[in-house]
Amino acid sequence: MDVTSCGRMQPSLHFPYASFMHSNLALHYLNANVVTSINLLDETFVLFNFMAQVVLNNATVETDNPDLRDRAYIYWRLLSTDPEV
Repeated sequence: MDVTSCGRMQPSLHFPYASFMHSNLALHYLNANVVTSINLLDETFVLFNFMAQVVLNNATVETDNPDLRDRAYIYWRLLSTDPEV
């Protein structure tokens, strides 16, 4: 199975089971061929960025809870200033 079938820019919107397929493929990452491994690496980055942006945006814009909003701003700042976090 090709990882790119999970979707590209917004995996969870284009293919509802993208995260399940992604996690299943991630378990077999070392046994996959090089092309599949590279695609899985790309998809992991896209999926993580997409999920982080959606969750942090909702936690900072859509919530009335100040504790949740403050923590989301802290995480957002950490991710934007230190990519190794």
